[in-house]
This record gives sequence, C-alpha cells and structure tokens, in this order.
Amino acid sequence: MLRISRFLPLISISTMIALCACGPRTKTLTVFAATSLTNAQEELARSFEEEHPGITVKQNFASSSTLATQIREGARADIFASANALQMDRVADVGLLLGEARNFASNRVVFIVPASNPAGIASLDDLTIPGLRLVLALPGTPIRAYTDSLLSSAAAERSEGYLAAVLANIRSEEANVRLVLTKVILGEADAALVYQSDVTADVADEVIIIPTPPRYQSEIAYPIAALSATKQSELAEAYIEFVLSPVGQSILARWGLVPIVESAG
Repeated sequence: MLRISRFLPLISISTMIALCACGPRTKTLTVFAATSLTNAQEELARSFEEEHPGITVKQNFASSSTLATQIREGARADIFASANALQMDRVADVGLLLGEARNFASNRVVFIVPASNPAGIASLDDLTIPGLRLVLALPGTPIRAYTDSLLSSAAAERSEGYLAAVLANIRSEEANVRLVLTKVILGEADAALVYQSDVTADVADEVIIIPTPPRYQSEIAYPIAALSATKQSELAEAYIEFVLSPVGQSILARWGLVPIVESAG
C-alpha cells in the first residue's frame, strides 16, 4: 500500500497533463488587410470567431502596397485583402497566391473638408485656390491611384494648368488613407480625398463630403485571396466564403463598402 501511495501524486499529475492535452485546440488565422477595411474587417473577424469557437483572427492593417511588399518579402499570413487588383497582382506574379483572387466589395472616392470648411470649398474647382492645404495619400497606395485618376478626369474638363495648380497645393502625403482623414479631422488640412467607407458614423459630423460627378470615378474593387504560405488552407477558404456570404456582405455594407454579388458560372 505504501508503494502504491508513493506514486499517486505522479499519476494525478500525468492525468492532468493528459486532460489538458485533450482540451480544445485554438488556431490563429492571420489576415493582411487594407487600411480602408479596418472597421469592416474587425467586425468580420469577431463574427467569424463567434461562428468558429477556438479560432482567433489576427489582422495586420496597412496600405495595400505596404502589405504586398511585406508578403513578397516573406511575411507570414494566411489571407490578403487588397484595396485594388494591382497590389494583389504583385503578390500573384511571384506565385504567392493559393488559387484565384475574388472580388468581395467595392468603394468610391469622396472629396472631404473639415466640418467648419475654413477655406469655403464648394467644388473640385476650389482645389486650385492658392495656399489651400490639400492632403493626399502617398503615391503608390491604391487610394492615391484612384485620387490621381479622379483629378485627371476633372482636369480633362477644365482649363490647362488645373491639375498642376491642384498638385501645387499638396501640403502632405500620408502613408495610408486613415492618416489622410485624421489630418482633416484635426484641422490640419483644408481638403482631402478618401474612401467613402472611411467617413464612418463616428466621424461623419466632423467632415463635409463635397459631391463629385460619378463620371470622374474609376471602378474600385477589393480582391481577397488565400496565400500559398498558409498551413491552414481550409480555414482560410472558410473565412473567404464567410466574407462573401450574405452575413459578411451585410457587415461590409454597414461600414460604407458596396457589397459585390458574384455571378454564377
């Protein structure tokens, strides 16, 4: 009896270790997503986690160009959600996608000014006012590409020198669209161009959206794809399917993005 009792503590410890080993395992899904998707992706992640107990969605937000560079340089992630096809193509061109990218939402560029509108801006014509503090995103970011396209379209209908006068008013170029928006909210910019989805309910009272003709807008589509480096392809695909589901699409719409309904076949 004494010999048996001597080993009881060891048996108890071994049993506890075995029970712990049999407990539910957790998995982490890493998503690299464009800054303009921040609010929507955070809610998508929470909803996905609720539907998949034991799964944690970790997200890295930055401009799509920065994310594409990080992925190409070896950063580990399971999914890439880009703000344009160009940056997704940069990843695809070096064989880092698992399957085809799929469009899951669209957006539009909006012209904003502070709620007090100190420069008295009423239209795109006013972007040429001498001394105007215009803030844009850095060249190479998707939002800057869309902004340049919009301004070029506007310039085509105006007198020569319009575009040069607008660009001369640039006071700073920010790394991502959220930083551009922040400059306007803080009163450090008289005007800026951001995504519609960035003007969320919590900041809507702090800015004014100046209407721009739809003909100036280029198509903005957001593609998403699993990355070849993922070690959990089924889970990555499940997340993408969730984003494309009616629940996922309703979340995107709630944050100002335009849902995309994929056609069959």
